[in-house]
Amino acid sequence: MSGMRGSLGVHALALAACIGLDVPVLAQDNSGLVAGKDAWARASCFDCHGSMAQGGSGGDYPVGPSLRNITFGKETMVGIVSCGIPGTPMPAWLKGAYTKVECYGMPLGSTPAGMTVPAILTADEIKALVDYVFATFVQAPRP
Repeated sequence: MSGMRGSLGVHALALAACIGLDVPVLAQDNSGLVAGKDAWARASCFDCHGSMAQGGSGGDYPVGPSLRNITFGKETMVGIVSCGIPGTPMPAWLKGAYTKVECYGMPLGSTPAGMTVPAILTADEIKALVDYVFATFVQAPRP
């Protein structure tokens, strides 16, 4: 019975791909995605960006933009998550951001005025978080 279920699953994925439905990237390293999901939860990304990265609704937290239709790549997102965006509510999540790790070419030392730096994630955790966001939420552009 499990062989039949597995075969049906493969056929369902193939059909979904043929008719243009978004299919999760199955080749991703599952442990990396688990680590990314954990980092997403630890940093409470959902508070501002919504539980499905659809964009926040405000309330007790800033309204973060939707991450589902972003047009920049993973490297840019790693920089944004690591160093935040000065002058906006987006905090810097990288341990040592601005004090031990250079951000946006600024000299090491103090953080920009008004910048929030929770600094709870390592560079590897941020990379895993970005991989998780792209594999789980970011919609592939349609031709």
